Amino acid sequence: MAFLRAIPAWIGALLLSIPLLFGVDVVLRNLLGGSPNLWLGLVFAFVVYALLFIGVSRLIRHPFGIWPAALAAFLFIVVLPVVVTWKGHSDGPPIRSQARIPGRIDLVIVSPSARHERVPRPSVPPADLAAWDLRYTVAVPAPDGKGLEILVAGTDSRSLALRALRTGQALEPGGSQVQWRPGAQRAVVLDVDEAPVSVPGPGSGGSSASEPADNSPLVAAAASLRAPDYALLADAGGQLLVDWNGWAQEHRGEADALADLEGPTLLDASLRLVAQSRSTLADRRLAYAYRPMLFFDKRELYAWPVDVDAAFEEGDVEMCKHSLPGDKCEEVKRAAGLDQSFDYLHFDIQRFTQRERTHSPQAVGSTYYYHVVHGKSGGDTEIDYWWYLPYNPSLSSWMCSPGFSVTDFDCFDHESDWEGITVGVGAEGKPPPFVYYAQHSNVARFSWGELEKSWAKLPQDRLVDAHGAHHPLVFVARASHASYRVPCSDSVCFEQSSVLPEGKHNGEGEWSGDDDEVCAGLCLKPLPVNRVDRPATWNAFSGPWGTQTCILWGTFCDRGEAPHSPSFQPRYREPGVVR
Repeated sequence: MAFLRAIPAWIGALLLSIPLLFGVDVVLRNLLGGSPNLWLGLVFAFVVYALLFIGVSRLIRHPFGIWPAALAAFLFIVVLPVVVTWKGHSDGPPIRSQARIPGRIDLVIVSPSARHERVPRPSVPPADLAAWDLRYTVAVPAPDGKGLEILVAGTDSRSLALRALRTGQALEPGGSQVQWRPGAQRAVVLDVDEAPVSVPGPGSGGSSASEPADNSPLVAAAASLRAPDYALLADAGGQLLVDWNGWAQEHRGEADALADLEGPTLLDASLRLVAQSRSTLADRRLAYAYRPMLFFDKRELYAWPVDVDAAFEEGDVEMCKHSLPGDKCEEVKRAAGLDQSFDYLHFDIQRFTQRERTHSPQAVGSTYYYHVVHGKSGGDTEIDYWWYLPYNPSLSSWMCSPGFSVTDFDCFDHESDWEGITVGVGAEGKPPPFVYYAQHSNVARFSWGELEKSWAKLPQDRLVDAHGAHHPLVFVARASHASYRVPCSDSVCFEQSSVLPEGKHNGEGEWSGDDDEVCAGLCLKPLPVNRVDRPATWNAFSGPWGTQTCILWGTFCDRGEAPHSPSFQPRYREPGVVR
């Protein structure tokens, strides 16, 4: 009977404690500039609930003493949250001790003579190649036909390597030995131009009989390097490319033509040949044809998909290790320098606010990313689009107040946010058959016909079929950044097919990347992968992109769990599936 008499007191104390704790949290945030210590907040919530339990029990004329009140507070404030969240804790992928991120390449280019580049002295590499940590060595065959004469040895200067290719002169001679960095991917690119894969053998009298390609001066010069060999030709057609590709595959490499690799220089074409798969350029054209148009809510704080590589270069990213008395962090200027032994990444989120972007001349650039997934055995092709936003605040901050900050249960604040959509690829020139919109733990699938009907009366409809392409419209919810097919300007918005509240997404905050001229070559990049489609640079980092402070086995935290790199998320492996 005592248990039954206590039920009204339990419920009354719970209902009264919510607004009281919320009010205290607002006052503390204004006075202290943030929430109190987690333990202090938990103790405070415990005391408040116990006192309210005693007060309510007296009001209903079934008074309880201190010990029953303490027990009730302990059950509601501590035990229930621990039980509810116990199986939901996740430490993410295992951290590999002292493992370097795939993304370092030692590239040796062996050219028969000076080459005049199509683009003289370009200052920056193409955007999709900027993430790699490169060391260039430029060499020509030695005059005696034995070994190499090195013109530039192991430089990270792109302009110096290009100058060596243009002039054929030794600028930083390094002898005849190539120095490889430990753990870096090794690659040798032979600038074969139009040279045959084999040369006439002695005594052939000019007949078509040939010796093995090892008689070629370029091949002989590179034979001692013991690295995968690639061949770069001037033209894409004919038997010559087939022959060189057969030879390169025997040497763990590949052959391709300058025109197909879209340089713009021999140096960039060489890097594309080594670092990217043969389908990369075709995938890029496909991704541009179907790229989504993003529209943010006018009150969104982070209406600026961050260029992750630019954030590294600007010094806005640190890799950190948990330690006492405080975490130790190191600035990382290039994503290829990440170390898997570190626990998490930390971003300077203040650099990415609307105010900073508007007023700072050094504001980090904006871009989003794609990953093309080709179906097995010629099945359907799908394009995953991803955009990174530096913070995901909760719509209702009181759910993160003392005693209620149960991680990923009611408090959804977390550092970093990877969001996006998945687009199915239709027949050439045709619209996509379907589009998946990622929304929290769900995904909403719509046919193109359904989408066109829902967009017909929207002002943004003009962008859908612009220039012969087919662009899905995405309305990004404020704070949560979930993706929706239509805007919502109501006083209360809801998640798709749900009664749960959602942030407004009125679509009045346009993104500059929706302009094709602004976006061309800049606002859309492939997620970093190597030539066999394995994650590279920051896409291969296995720790979370943010941190949190937790107590009681991870039940109460100052914010939610940060997401991991896209390659560690289900949607990357299975398009249409979200975390």
